[in-house]
Amino acid sequence: MIKVGFIGCGGMAGAHLEKLKLVEDVQIVGLCDIIEEKAKAYNKKYGGNVYTDYRVMLDKEKMDAVYISLIPSAHTDQEILAAKKKIHIFVDKPVALSMEKAREINNVVKREGIMSCVGYQLRNIDAMIQLKDFLKDKTIAFVRGYYLGEWVPTPWWRKMKFSGGQVVEQSTHAFDLGRYLVGDVESVQALGYRGLLIDIPENDIEDASLANLKFKSGAIGNFATTCILKPGVGAGLEIVLKHMMIKVDFSGYSVISEQPQEVKAGNDCLLDIEKSFIEAIKTGDRSRIKCDYEDGMKTLELTLAVNESIRTGKVIHLK
Repeated sequence: MIKVGFIGCGGMAGAHLEKLKLVEDVQIVGLCDIIEEKAKAYNKKYGGNVYTDYRVMLDKEKMDAVYISLIPSAHTDQEILAAKKKIHIFVDKPVALSMEKAREINNVVKREGIMSCVGYQLRNIDAMIQLKDFLKDKTIAFVRGYYLGEWVPTPWWRKMKFSGGQVVEQSTHAFDLGRYLVGDVESVQALGYRGLLIDIPENDIEDASLANLKFKSGAIGNFATTCILKPGVGAGLEIVLKHMMIKVDFSGYSVISEQPQEVKAGNDCLLDIEKSFIEAIKTGDRSRIKCDYEDGMKTLELTLAVNESIRTGKVIHLK
């Protein structure tokens, strides 16, 4: 039996808990949130002892794994304390709000040798796995990515110091899928726009942004993000190769060429990421995990670079 705890009992934690109840040999033993009522509500549905201090939970409960499902600015020492206790960690995106904090956490995770998984579940869509294999020996000219959504009313989301803005907190899924399919990014140059949502109290995030990327493979890319639409248009990628375009969204992909084809997702990617994480813990097979902490940290670096380029007007080179 894999014993699991949760630090943070918001909406995403609830989504994980719903899927974990479908995974064999999982027992929820601890639920922690600074708002006790949230932890108690999940306790009624999924079991587990209720805590308001994660340090107490990590000390008292014998856990094999802990899900860390927090707002971006709340990552402090949760991952570090868990890793030192040899507890495997699942971290919802983004992994932190600064590269300094992410590197500190990653160093401990690597030193302690624990399993880590980051919640970029789009990588677990079976069609994306198939597409990645299809692209592995092909030359990509450019990729166009987009996350065209509507305003998120959650109070912390509108503050850069808490969320990192839409690119870091939400559009990160599109940037990560671009990294997964096309490869790592060498440099970023971005522009941002503010002005249409300035009537929203305490809002200091971008209304929209455009980021030009140069991939290490030589491919180029452009990623568009906005939160001013109602309703949102959606998210996806368009990947251009010689005599071929591949249109990707979160339900699959279609190939536009002399031999067109359409591939639809055939699995529940959130359930699959839970199963992959639990099975990796059971078997010790890290290959089951599509995005570990170090890989998730690279997507954070990319999205933070977009913000830095908007702020400074400079081309930002990634390590």
